[in-house]
Amino acid sequence: MRRARYLKAFLVIAVILLSSLAIGVTKLRVTTWAGAEEAALDEEIIAEFMRLNPEYEVTYEPVPGDYYQKILTDIGAGTPPDVILLDAEMIPAFVEGNYLTDINPFISRLNRDGASGTDLTEYFPVLVDIFRSGRSLYALPKDTSPIGIFYNKKVFDELGVPYPPQDGWTLEEFAETARLLSKDTDGDGKNDVWGFAFPSWVGVVVPLLWAGGGEVFSPDFTQTSGYLNSDLNVKNYEFFMDLLSKGYAPSPQEASSLGGTSALFYTGKVGMTITGRWFNVSIKGQIAKGADLHV
Repeated sequence: MRRARYLKAFLVIAVILLSSLAIGVTKLRVTTWAGAEEAALDEEIIAEFMRLNPEYEVTYEPVPGDYYQKILTDIGAGTPPDVILLDAEMIPAFVEGNYLTDINPFISRLNRDGASGTDLTEYFPVLVDIFRSGRSLYALPKDTSPIGIFYNKKVFDELGVPYPPQDGWTLEEFAETARLLSKDTDGDGKNDVWGFAFPSWVGVVVPLLWAGGGEVFSPDFTQTSGYLNSDLNVKNYEFFMDLLSKGYAPSPQEASSLGGTSALFYTGKVGMTITGRWFNVSIKGQIAKGADLHV
């Protein structure tokens, strides 16, 4: 039973590097990029894990900024964490660097023992395949998320802009909504309220390319040339670039100088942001602090 709880609590959410053993106790360093709200949830899980498994001692180290730099520095210093969180696109580099442990033998054995979370058929196959290299498996998926548009109803209401429809919202209608939400409130000739936050992160950009019918890789995943840079993908991304050039979104540099796109969204400076369901955690945290958000 303790094995089962261990797999459910940690292998599912992270990648195992190396365990540090001490007499009578197994010490684990767990590192993630969690911000304050997510870290609080992680700490509850870890506390319950240690209560159920007193032979493990867990040190939790959330790193909300420069996460990969910190991980690689620790690896270079010979003091890597035992459990880390990785974005899918970082898996190849960490596998090629020989930074990760092949967990396949452990998963197979624990699955035979009936340990929870070790039956790989319970996961979406595409998610597990991300972490494979040859016959080796280097991680299990923590989560996955669709990408969607969050919108601040207060901004819409203040500017008299209709909410997006539940179904059938087109790109042209999105562009018109972004235009209506963009305003120059201080009269300097430049918008200081914007319709949306420009999508510059790969985790958002790729789903937008897919939504427009494009692809990133060839069917056999051996090349990107002719796919990532296809005329269709260029057209898809130029749609958002055109809205940026018209002043309907702050540039990534401008957004960064103003505290980031999330802060702009919370303060009503950006009406819409394109992101994943994890944004709910941050929104709830802001509301708990007293933010007047209607999302």
